[in-house]
Amino acid sequence: MKIAISGYGKMGKEIEEFLVKRGHEITLRSTSQTPYKADDLKGTDVVIEFSEPNVAVDNIFKCFESNVPVVVGTTGWYNRLPEVREACLSDNQSLFYATNFSIGVNVVFHLNKQLAKIMDAYEEYEHAFLRASFGETGQTKRDGHHACRRHHGEYTSQNEVGKTIRRNIRMN
Repeated sequence: MKIAISGYGKMGKEIEEFLVKRGHEITLRSTSQTPYKADDLKGTDVVIEFSEPNVAVDNIFKCFESNVPVVVGTTGWYNRLPEVREACLSDNQSLFYATNFSIGVNVVFHLNKQLAKIMDAYEEYEHAFLRASFGETGQTKRDGHHACRRHHGEYTSQNEVGKTIRRNIRMN
């Protein structure tokens, strides 16, 4: 592919190295000192935009004007997203943007999704455990807080019971 790099700083140079190793051709390397015009994108298959927020939207519009798809990794321009989205759709252009392309950050995002699933399952387990252990009639109100009756007649909040369950699960 013929690829233009808009934002040829540290990230742009890393992207170039990655692309060249895979046989792609770099058609343009743009920095804040070497801005480009829409005409400079002729013959380019895609633009990778990693510049700065203050010029990212103008660069995106240059891609639209040249009818060249753009992948945007620049952050901080989202206050203008509605304007960019409208132009993209009305002009039938191609735009891909993400808030963070970092592998490490995306691994954390994935782990958070998995943790959320586990915590949802845990909440269901905890509520089922409380219903099975104390039954609907074993619940009572005490000092304005929801409480459960322990086996020895003491009262404790469901939160304390949940903490005990979590400790027991961690030990096993």
